[in-house]
Amino acid sequence: MKMPIRTLVFVALATFAVSCTKTPPVVNPPAPGVLTPAQVTEIQKGLDSVQAIAELVSVAYPQVVTAKDVQVINKFHDAATTTLTAAASGWKTTLDTALDQVIANLSANAKLKLTPYFNVVRAAVDNFVPGLP
Repeated sequence: MKMPIRTLVFVALATFAVSCTKTPPVVNPPAPGVLTPAQVTEIQKGLDSVQAIAELVSVAYPQVVTAKDVQVINKFHDAATTTLTAAASGWKTTLDTALDQVIANLSANAKLKLTPYFNVVRAAVDNFVPGLP
């Protein structure tokens, strides 16, 4: 059974018209200095890693990373997470200052062992480029 050309053209035009009715969402770049969700996730991964390393070392070598050190790091982690997800601006300075404070509040042994990990997080924060995914 052959389909008339008019019917075929009508179906093709109707299909095309229906598919074109939906406009794509407008994707605006984030404001300068504002983190995208992907960037928050990347920095958060670094913070999570430092926290996990500190907790593991404190279990295996409590003389190196004490329970007090872990508490200091956990408080920093919670505050940094809040800053990253809530702050539209000023997050970089706040996080950099918090990194200085957490390192200063660690015991000498923990400071010696964990500072390189905090420096990796600092490098990620310092190398943040606004607008890149």
